[in-house]
Amino acid sequence: MSETPSSSRPLSERLRFLFEYVYPRGREPFTPTEVVDAIRREGGSMTTGHLSQLMSGKRSNPGLGVLLELAGFFHVPLDYFADDELSEEIRSDIIAGAAVRDSGNPGIAARRYDPYRRYAEWTTGS
Repeated sequence: MSETPSSSRPLSERLRFLFEYVYPRGREPFTPTEVVDAIRREGGSMTTGHLSQLMSGKRSNPGLGVLLELAGFFHVPLDYFADDELSEEIRSDIIAGAAVRDSGNPGIAARRYDPYRRYAEWTTGS
């Protein structure tokens, strides 16, 4: 992946990054439909079409509510979408966390906070 200066990262790229890197161990990345379904279960109003347009760049200026829903789902601060410096710090943390998640070392992975444990419980009924 080529590194683009953070100030030129559009919302669509920031979203695609979250989809690519932020998901629980033991499963594939979330699909847009899964994200929308989870947001709607929590009372959100996101639609798959709207999310697809944001991810493709066809829409680039969502309302605060949409950004709050996405930030909540991906467990990132709202400023991830607006503050370039903070966004870069978060990207670095996410990449490091994904490396631990994917390392295959259960000792390290077990000690890492897994914000998606609750999502797994919702979808499996455990």
